[in-house]
Amino acid sequence: MGMGMSCIAPLVGSCCATMACQACQCCAVGIANVSARVAYCTLFLLSMVLSWILRDYAEPMMKKIPWVVRQAGSYEISSDVWYGQQAVYRVAFGNFLFFAALSIALMGVKERADPRDKLHHGAWHLKFMAWILFIIVPFFLPNGLMELFAWFARFGSGFFLIIQLVILLDFAATWNESWASKESEKWLYALLAVTVACYTGSITLIGLLYHWYRPHSDCSLNIFLITFTLLGCFGFSVLSVHPAIKGGSLMPSAVITAYCVYLCYSALSSEPASYACNGLSEHTATVTQSALTLGMLTTLLSVVYSALRAGSNASFFTVVDDAPTGTLLSAPAVDDSDDEVRPC
Repeated sequence: MGMGMSCIAPLVGSCCATMACQACQCCAVGIANVSARVAYCTLFLLSMVLSWILRDYAEPMMKKIPWVVRQAGSYEISSDVWYGQQAVYRVAFGNFLFFAALSIALMGVKERADPRDKLHHGAWHLKFMAWILFIIVPFFLPNGLMELFAWFARFGSGFFLIIQLVILLDFAATWNESWASKESEKWLYALLAVTVACYTGSITLIGLLYHWYRPHSDCSLNIFLITFTLLGCFGFSVLSVHPAIKGGSLMPSAVITAYCVYLCYSALSSEPASYACNGLSEHTATVTQSALTLGMLTTLLSVVYSALRAGSNASFFTVVDDAPTGTLLSAPAVDDSDDEVRPC
């Protein structure tokens, strides 16, 4: 009897272990199927954190790589700047290749019945390994190719800022509509408070920018950038309440004004410490780090918002003007009914 039980026990244990593994696998597949957009955003977050670490803290580690040490000699700048810039370029290039390859492979996929949909919602272990490979490969590419990509990225970043503004405007318009539609005066007072706070903060920061980045009258470029930002924000704020603008509101304009003033601050804070017009040269490291942190958070939030709100809506960036009120973009709530967990 004892021998029989000793033979059966391992079999039962093996069956239980197999069933547990299958259950975990089913749960993992189910989570990946439902949360594909969240998973892609997670890869984007990992890329941002990796770029930040490699740029600011990985110099000793990278100096131990012989290829990196040899290539650094081709630059007439300090090794710290070289490692930081090149690390960010190469991580960004790897992500560009990874997501471009996925975009090409999934081009034309509109329904879950398409066999290629499995590549989008599944195979995450393979995609994660491919992502790591795409991140590593650019570190073995020549500097010249990275310089070309850097110029491409400069233009692409400008386009991304425009997209980011559109996403922020849609968020602010949705926020404004949600609070304005509530049948209570307290929500209208809350909207007024947010609007006043955004404009007050923006005007205060504009004044500080004139003080910090215009130490003397020869700083014409800084004066132009700050003044252009001020006039631009004033212009679209006036337009937002013009009778000719359907569904115009001052609150979304206040949010966009605050963001534009922040962008101006971020650009000016990136000026070299040796630049005569940088009034915060003694605090460049702290200022740059704060601008970087805010920029990373803003970028991450905009990407997550756009992915969750428009990840399965092809008309997200379609402007609509057929209603007197409402959001700027035709973006109804994402329908996740097709993202059900498939049986294992």
